[in-house]
Amino acid sequence: MPEEMNANTEKEAEQALEKREREVEMRELKLLARQTLADRGLSQELSGILDYSDREACLKSVDSVERALRQEVTRQMDKHLAGRGITLPAASDTDEDALSDREYYTLRGFKPRL
Repeated sequence: MPEEMNANTEKEAEQALEKREREVEMRELKLLARQTLADRGLSQELSGILDYSDREACLKSVDSVERALRQEVTRQMDKHLAGRGITLPAASDTDEDALSDREYYTLRGFKPRL
């Protein structure tokens, strides 16, 4: 009987340790997610909808949320600007830092003043 109690006690201790490790890992993943969201200029409130099953899944879910949010913002801005008769040119691979002011604004769709 004492051996059974010892085995049960060891098993309970092992389960308690595993539970604490999972809790620590979850806190670390949530911290990582909040830092990643902040680094990308996104609200930390989005951390509530992320996948915390492991580090890779957490970072993939941050990427997915960022992509979806930015697509929706772009869609809403295009819709708003289209209502005003404004269209923005598509993004290009042009090095905007190397452009003159006139080239930059022409690329953006602005007409030069005479």
